[in-house]
Amino acid sequence: MSFSPEHLVAWCELRDDFRMFRLDRISGMDDSAGAFRPERGKTLTDFYRSMEERN
Repeated sequence: MSFSPEHLVAWCELRDDFRMFRLDRISGMDDSAGAFRPERGKTLTDFYRSMEERN
């Protein structure tokens, strides 16, 4: 899988998983939850680890 600078990798609360969001499809954002508190399995390091395990 290749990564593009036009994508944002983030944890999706709706899907309860990592998602790659296309920046051209994001129309806005809300600061609804305040500060992000890292949780086990939801960090960028965890995302990269999961990508390595898939290959």
